[in-house]
Amino acid sequence: MTKEEVKGTVREVKGKVEKEVGKATGNKRTQAHGEAEEVKGKIEKQVGRIQGTAKDVKDAVKDTTHRDST
Repeated sequence: MTKEEVKGTVREVKGKVEKEVGKATGNKRTQAHGEAEEVKGKIEKQVGRIQGTAKDVKDAVKDTTHRDST
């Protein structure tokens, strides 16, 4: 799990909580902000997953190239 995935998960959870607080209090602005943070968190988490996958592919190619040259 990358740092981006962790940060995204934290932001997503904070957004969900804020959204629910907004719903419970009838504060549409808080609810909307929470929804936006939740979406940002999901995006950030996906970016982290992509970064992790790209690193895995890079390492695999590097290992394959290294084995072929020896």
